[in-house]
Amino acid sequence: MPVDVISENSGHSHGGHRGLISSLAVGLLLLTLIWAAIVVTTTVDRNERRLDTERTMANVAQAFEERTLRTLGAFDRAIHLLRLEYLRAPTQFPVRAIELQRDIFPDQLLQVSIVGPDGYMVFSNLAGNSSQVYVGDREHFKVHVHSSTDQLYISQAVLGRISGRWSLQLTRKITSPDGSFGGVIVLSIPPSAFGNFYDSLNLGEGGALTLVGLDGHIRSRISQSAEDTAAYSKQMPPTRPFMDMAKPAAGLYTEASPVDGVMRIIAYRRLPDYPLVVLAHVPETVALIPAEHRRAMLFQAGLVLTLLVLAAAYAIGRLLDERQRNMVLISTSEERFRSLVEGTTDWVWETDAEHRFTWFSGTFETIIGIPSSRLLGKLRREMVSNAHEIDAQRWAAHRNDLEGHRVFRDFRYWIQTGENRAKWISIR
Repeated sequence: MPVDVISENSGHSHGGHRGLISSLAVGLLLLTLIWAAIVVTTTVDRNERRLDTERTMANVAQAFEERTLRTLGAFDRAIHLLRLEYLRAPTQFPVRAIELQRDIFPDQLLQVSIVGPDGYMVFSNLAGNSSQVYVGDREHFKVHVHSSTDQLYISQAVLGRISGRWSLQLTRKITSPDGSFGGVIVLSIPPSAFGNFYDSLNLGEGGALTLVGLDGHIRSRISQSAEDTAAYSKQMPPTRPFMDMAKPAAGLYTEASPVDGVMRIIAYRRLPDYPLVVLAHVPETVALIPAEHRRAMLFQAGLVLTLLVLAAAYAIGRLLDERQRNMVLISTSEERFRSLVEGTTDWVWETDAEHRFTWFSGTFETIIGIPSSRLLGKLRREMVSNAHEIDAQRWAAHRNDLEGHRVFRDFRYWIQTGENRAKWISIR
């Protein structure tokens, strides 16, 4: 029983989850590229922020060095002048000391003291009766007792026995007219005197300026516009690069501060002609806050993209697998159909969208007796025998059924199989 078949060609595909696996693999590759870009971007951003901070700290340290040198120079000139006045007229020195202190440092009340060769204080502008105060045990006195040179000594931060305040003792030796040791002149200054321009800087939260001696003792530390007196009992570890005279006189390093234990980005400069080092530093975490904020934003965006990419890859993979399964079903159905057709005693054909024959089953030539190649590409109307006319109405109805893709039965026509030969074809 011949049957007319209109088909569409399609390729074969394999089932399983190959589409999902392939889609997820592409998604993972894309995510690898995305996260690699995020890691590179955040690393570069962090490094650039660190470099910017280091440059800023180096500039601040240079400015701090210049300010400290000017401040020390002014104090030392005052000591020279005060010592000269004392040696010229010791009895009139109390009056002259007050006048000079007011003229030279009108905005600061500094302690000026004279310590005799026995270690007892001879004069202090901040104490009515200072003769009973003994400072002969203090380093700023002892350093001059047997010294043969006239050098400025800058003490560690000490708590004054008269003033009750933390101060740095700037001292020089007094030599009597006969050349003997005549005592020491002392100018006591607040440690904050070296950081009084801190307010003009913008070091950020936790930023600080520190003046430290090559002995490791902190002379001054100013942070957030306040004097950090707790630092005066601390000492820098000898491993710090500025303590090594073989190292450059200026440089950068990152280490935990002995004062607060905070990891800091530090710029240092050793002062020429003085056993002092200036430090400008900020907490590493504070310096890197902008980079960390951008890093957090990029990581959040990366997580969102990860979810979107995985969801899209999963959805696309499922669609591909579904399509593969459908194609397998179609292919299997076609194969079964062809096997069925090849095994039947009838014959079957296929036509394209224009209803031209595109394929005949293997039994066609056996049943009809002509090669199928003669009819491929032809319309059914072109195959009929001219000697056996079919009613025009029946052809028109058949064409309508074909155009409408409707099932048709009981259509009969003659097919020309050779010269003066034809066969009756019945489609049921």
